[in-house]
Amino acid sequence: MFRTSRICLPFAALFLAGCMLGPDYERPDASADLPDAFRVRGGAEGAAAAADEDEAAWWDAWGDPLLARLLEEGCATNLTVREAAARLRQSRAELDSARAALWPTLGISGSGSKSKTYDPDDSATAYRAGADAGWEIDLFGKNRRSAEAASAELEGAELALEDALLSLRAEIASDYVALRLAQEALEIAHSNLAAEVQSAEIARAKGESGFTSGSDVAAAEASIATTRAVLPAREAAVSAAARAIERLLARPPFALEGELAEPAPIPAAPAPPEAAPAELLARRPDVRRAAASLHAATARVGAARAARFPQINLAASASLSADSLSGWSDGTKALSFGPSVSLPLFRGGALRAAEARARAAADEALLAYHDTVLAAVHEAQDGWTRLDAERARTENLEAAVRHDEDALRAARELYRAGKGDFTAVIVRQTALLSARMSLAQHRADLATLSLSLCKALGGPAR
Repeated sequence: MFRTSRICLPFAALFLAGCMLGPDYERPDASADLPDAFRVRGGAEGAAAAADEDEAAWWDAWGDPLLARLLEEGCATNLTVREAAARLRQSRAELDSARAALWPTLGISGSGSKSKTYDPDDSATAYRAGADAGWEIDLFGKNRRSAEAASAELEGAELALEDALLSLRAEIASDYVALRLAQEALEIAHSNLAAEVQSAEIARAKGESGFTSGSDVAAAEASIATTRAVLPAREAAVSAAARAIERLLARPPFALEGELAEPAPIPAAPAPPEAAPAELLARRPDVRRAAASLHAATARVGAARAARFPQINLAASASLSADSLSGWSDGTKALSFGPSVSLPLFRGGALRAAEARARAAADEALLAYHDTVLAAVHEAQDGWTRLDAERARTENLEAAVRHDEDALRAARELYRAGKGDFTAVIVRQTALLSARMSLAQHRADLATLSLSLCKALGGPAR
């Protein structure tokens, strides 16, 4: 009977090991945080065309090979992304370590010693070899809950890397748009300077012919000097935007000067992907990461709860001792096997406090999840609203440039014919400069807002 009990004990412990204390994780209901739809006047129009595109296709739709190459390089070299990848490797190792506690342990040992007493002729030699094995029966699920928490933390690390890549792509593209805007602003300034020089030549010729006073020439020269004073700041803006891109790619300053120095048009961003509010829960890495953090915190509650209950360990050991290397066959042999039970009777309330701390951390993680969901919805709605409002300006801004160009030509012709005032020429030049800058800024804003909205929606459609 005793032998039967000894044999059945390990199997009974294994059967009981299926019990796990603590709450099981369930994805929280975020329906109360989500509206039925995004409120936009027309922002979603055309977005469906990009809804079925994968991420690479969405970036390819920008139609800028240099931007595509910068994005590819940045994903491989950016230090923040590489840090996130290193943290992911750490999380994988921590999960392996947590899972190792579920398996038996096995070790071997060996020793040799020689001892002497005060009598020089009296000495003793001893050799010992042994092996031991142990297995903690996870009776109440402490180790399994710890492994579950580590698995959720690994998922969070994977999502952190995904979020870092999404943010990096958006930041590189945004800085690239800023570079092209700065280059276009510099080109507009040079173009305006050339127009002012042309107007000054007209004023100078009329002054030499006695048809106008010297005030027109002075006004023209003042306008030229003002525009020239703007050029250094515009050049500095171009350099700053290029350096920002190099920083994101972990390159030293001016490493990409040859590639970025050639001006190019501001790229037109494709339509952002279409998404319903509920889809943010599955698309946005930060929302999914918050859910993974909640999962890990929930599992740690179970681990803290199980730590307050008995622990059962199965242990076995075997050893062989001899007084010489040749005497192993006649050595002393020992073998032991049996379970051990430990029960935490009094720890001064430390275990209860640890469980309370874990429950509070889970409550905090739940609130953080709802806060992340709510922030995601607001960010996406704000992105739709801003992009829709910016789109509504396109036609008027383009019309303003056309009308200001016509007005400047008419003012010059009138002034050249002696029927107009030079002040009108300067006013029309200033208005055209402002209109061209507004249109360039608008195109850059469209691209930047499309990027921001795409990021707010969790990236291009998958």
